[in-house]
Amino acid sequence: GSANLSLQSLTLTDAGGVAVSASCGLMAFCGVSVADTTIRDGSETAVVVYSFEVGSVYIVNSLITGNSTTTNGGGIAVYSGAGLGFLTLVNSTVAGNSANGSGGGISGNGTVSLLNSTVTGNRSDADGNGTGTGGGISGYDVNIANSVVADNFVGLGSSKNDADSPIASAANSIFGTNVTITAGSGNQTNIANVGLGQ
Repeated sequence: GSANLSLQSLTLTDAGGVAVSASCGLMAFCGVSVADTTIRDGSETAVVVYSFEVGSVYIVNSLITGNSTTTNGGGIAVYSGAGLGFLTLVNSTVAGNSANGSGGGISGNGTVSLLNSTVTGNRSDADGNGTGTGGGISGYDVNIANSVVADNFVGLGSSKNDADSPIASAANSIFGTNVTITAGSGNQTNIANVGLGQ
């Protein structure tokens, strides 16, 4: 079976927990789509999908900001028991979120794809205990195009960290730190000031 959840043209503020959550057990597919929506200032991850098989999150024209979690993925988290988690972020911003674990902005154990999007001002290891990585993005299959990933942090200080693993592919994107890109063209890395006003 499958389960799908869609949100459009909403503003969710201070949810007091996970604002958007899909926990799908043994279903073959579990999906969440968010469009033209702002999710802000929550005391847990804004968007979470748990699935033993395929878990998918599609976010377009949206803002995920000011959310925090004691685990991984301050803004968005996708967990799949089979490693088949898919996050697609289009024309959206993930900013100012924090996680005590990894992925201050985004955490995914599958494929993370960004198009025309911005990930900035997020923080991992927000409790400073040294266990979290990936201030902006934590994931092992990250693909980025025409996007900005910059001014993200790890720990309690000013140490910048945009991604905790090599970027699988990137094109025409800007990174604030010296990230490793496996395949890409037209990118700029280690840019101290990308003009985002952080």
